[in-house]
This record gives sequence, structure tokens and C-alpha cells, in this order.
Amino acid sequence: MSNTSSFSAAPNTSKPPYPGKTNQDVINAFTQVDPTFALLLACYGPWETNGLAIPSRNRDLPYAGPPVLALLTPANADRVHEEDLERVEAALGGAHVEEAPEAPLTGIGVWSYSESDDRGTVKARVQQAIDATIRLKGNTVLWKVGDMSHLYPFFDLARQIIHDAGLNPMAWLVNRLVSPAQETDIVRTAFRSGYTGMVFDYEAPQCFHRQAGAAQLASNLSALAQQGEFDLHDLYLCCFPNLTAKINDGLPVKELHAVCEGGMMPMTYGEFFFANSSLRPEQQARRVFTEWAAGQYADFLRDSGAPERPQYRILGLYHQQSSNDSTILPMKAAEAQVWLDQLAEFQQPFWSWWEPALLTAELAFLLRNFAPLHSMSHA
Repeated sequence: MSNTSSFSAAPNTSKPPYPGKTNQDVINAFTQVDPTFALLLACYGPWETNGLAIPSRNRDLPYAGPPVLALLTPANADRVHEEDLERVEAALGGAHVEEAPEAPLTGIGVWSYSESDDRGTVKARVQQAIDATIRLKGNTVLWKVGDMSHLYPFFDLARQIIHDAGLNPMAWLVNRLVSPAQETDIVRTAFRSGYTGMVFDYEAPQCFHRQAGAAQLASNLSALAQQGEFDLHDLYLCCFPNLTAKINDGLPVKELHAVCEGGMMPMTYGEFFFANSSLRPEQQARRVFTEWAAGQYADFLRDSGAPERPQYRILGLYHQQSSNDSTILPMKAAEAQVWLDQLAEFQQPFWSWWEPALLTAELAFLLRNFAPLHSMSHA
């Protein structure tokens, strides 16, 4: 061990091993096991050379040294016994163990849904999503399992068909925050059914100005995770890319962001611009991907102090005809290429496509053969 004071040593860049414990707490734990100070001195060195006789003002500082069990070294093995250090650690309440970071979501997904009560219609829509996923060399189908408090019929049938096709079934749910308890039940049911993740579609008008409902839903989800129903890393938040405007309008983002540890799925869609927009495709794509999805998320993190989550952008390569004509027009290849170039800049390991019906033959060919998307998604 170093002869500098381990109690006031160079700061540990990871989390402290005993959160909330001070230098004095560590001294007390050692002397509780060995009142003679021999164990303490054997681990940290002589009082005179390492300054262990800490002035009272330093004893109240947070402990920043190594975990106690790491103090057993070849140099002191003749004087220090592991069982004694285990007793010291127990007195401190156990060391904080850094969890290994969750593996990121990888691959390519396709979003789809069916609100029909007809079994055959649902099966046809699921198959359409599977076919689109395979065309894109993807591995995941994101299937809508409910809206607010309504769990859709045949949600489990859809999962089984997706699974049997050799693809990863993920669920998505439209949030309205009217009944957090019922939305919580849908999440639990989906995971118990075998869906591997849940994405919250967080854009409905009912969500705005419902901070209490958002907080309740987040609390419910956290409680279920603690009960082992699912992992918070399997929850994702799908939201507008222009977060600043939506937060200013009253969308309670921070609450759900706190529990959606899997990441954000911003809707990077051409829908934000009409087909006759005066902005060039390059300007549109840069605004959506860089100014909004990246820039305004960074602003949210700065202003809220929230932890950063991965971003998995969703591609929606289409426009609405005009403010007076709701006809949906898929992009042509040249314009779509501009958007793909923007997406590729972010090197995200998972990206997804909104809606099989919008996957024209031209776009499917472009997406299948755009190497950067496949190299970054490991698909």
C-alpha cells in the first residue's frame, strides 16, 4: 500500500465503496473488530508515515479509499486475516458494488400495430411486420400491446408469432397517464407474456400537465422492477425529438425518463415538415437529428440533472402532403438518403423503422444496402 494517507488519498473515480460513510466510520469499524489498532495499522501503515492520526476536521470527510477487502496484500498477509476484514466490512454495511453496464439494444426493428378484434386481421398485420423486418435484415418487431388502460386482443398471439419467426418481440404502449395503475398492469402483463422490452409512446395530448400521473406511473414501475417483474433497463421512452417545446407545453418528461433506463427513442420523422416545405432535405434532417433529438436532449439533461440514456432514433421517412391534405407520402430515395446520412452520423447500435406500410420497394432497397446502418447496428 502507498505510504500516503489512504483515508484522504487521491479521489476514487468510481462510486465510493461505502456511500455515506466517513473516515471516522471506517476507523470505528476497524477498532470495533480490533481495539488495539493493530489491524488498522497493518492495512493503512504507521500513524507517523501516512498521517492516519487524522486531524478532527478530516475525520468527517467521506471515505474515498478502496474497499476494505482490497486492503489484504502480500505485504501484510502475515498480520491481516480475511475473516477480520469481512467483519469490518459487515460493520460498514457492505461495499457498494458497481453493476456491469447493461448491454445496449442492438439490431434493427420495425414498429407495427393492429387495433382490430379480428384474429385473422391481427395475424396478417404481424406477418406484414415480420416480412418488413426480414427485408431490412432486422431482428426485432415492436408491437403495440395497448392504449392507456386497454390491453389489445391477441397481444400474446402476436408475440408468439414474432417469436416463432425467430425475431425479438418488444412491446409498445400508448401512455395517457389517466390511469397509471392500469398502464402499469399492461406493462407487467406484457413482460409476463414474454415480451423482452416495453417502449412508452409518450405523445398523447392527455399526457400534458399530468405530472402527478407520470410520477405515479414511474413509482409503480420502479416497485415492479424491485419485485423482479422486469428490469428498468428494458424500459424505453419514445418521445418527440423537440423536447424543449414539449416540456414547455407541460409534458412531464423527467418522471418517465428516470425509470426508462433502456434509453430514449426519439421520433426522427419527416412528418414534422409538409411535402411542400421550403426547407431543403438537408436542413430538415439536420434540424430533426442534430438540433432537436441530440441538442434538445442535451439541454434537457443539463436543465434537469437527469442521467443520460442511450438514444435509439426511429426513422419515419415520410411527409404529410400539406396542412389541408393529410395524405402520407413516403420519401423518394434521394431525399431518404439525406436522412440516412444524418442517422449514420450517430453510430447508434439499434435503429427502427416506423410502419411496414411506408416501406416502399425503393426505400427497402436503399435501407438494405446502406452499409453504415448495418455496421453500426451489428445486424
